[in-house]
Amino acid sequence: MLLRRLIKCTASCARYSTETKSAIATALYKLHVEQGGKMVNFAGYYLPVQYNDLSITNSHVHTRENASLFDVSHMLQTEVTGKQCVNFFEELCTADIAGLKEGAATLTVFTNERGGILDDLIVTKVNDHHLYIVSNANRKEQDQKLIMNAFQSFKKLDIDSDINVRFYDPSERSLVALQGPKASQALQEIADVNLSELFFMNSTLATVGGVDGCRITRCGYTGEDGFEISIPSKRVVEVVRTIMQNSAVRLAGLGARDSLRLEAGLCLYGNDITEHTTPIEATLTWLIAKSRRERADFPGAKEILGQIKGGCKQKRVGFVLES
Repeated sequence: MLLRRLIKCTASCARYSTETKSAIATALYKLHVEQGGKMVNFAGYYLPVQYNDLSITNSHVHTRENASLFDVSHMLQTEVTGKQCVNFFEELCTADIAGLKEGAATLTVFTNERGGILDDLIVTKVNDHHLYIVSNANRKEQDQKLIMNAFQSFKKLDIDSDINVRFYDPSERSLVALQGPKASQALQEIADVNLSELFFMNSTLATVGGVDGCRITRCGYTGEDGFEISIPSKRVVEVVRTIMQNSAVRLAGLGARDSLRLEAGLCLYGNDITEHTTPIEATLTWLIAKSRRERADFPGAKEILGQIKGGCKQKRVGFVLES
């Protein structure tokens, strides 16, 4: 009963639209339709909210017990390269990217000068000269503008800088999320890397289903073990069909993704956090890295550090229902 109420709330609160005339199709669009996906406009992209043969509730439960595959190709994938890429990107966020080991990833936030959250994102330090970033689709334009404005300013300060920024279009690279307790087993069957050695919030290049150049990151948005896999769009259908050959894996849509993240207490930008919410008010204090607090060198540091020390008037909280 509680899960049904959660799903009902999710469906009523989520920002989906059946108006799709201005939406962009991902590389998996035809496969979604073929598999009975109920397509909606989300952040300007055609995506399935659910599939005809599985309710949102059942899809939610299936993810918790088995494994589900989500198309998240609408999210913005970015690469920043160059000898100073770490210093450059730390000017925009609150993470200690320099302190990450090669291949490690971290959740962080872009903040404004008032301490408000402009977006939440995952940054992977491929190596000292290469960052891979995944951020929200509904903040795509704002994120691109923020990064490019910073890029131009950085270039003015150092005309010899070799920093390069590349935003991937979904037609170039797709992103899928394989989530659930059986996700690792399903992916291991078709990946050429040992997933038992790929720990949470770590990333590696791999061949998946015979397709080279895939990036596997052990992370997700459901509260379950899982992976986000960046795949060349020309071959993403091939990879997805191969994954789907495992009987434990079902396709899942936006409805289950939203209810799963809500149940896990994970934030959705625009609902739980906005540019008027600081990380402290969002109960995301842990995203302010210790070294960054000590240096106080991130946007909005004065306001955020003041709230860490003196508290704030409002704070995001969650409730656990016992019955």
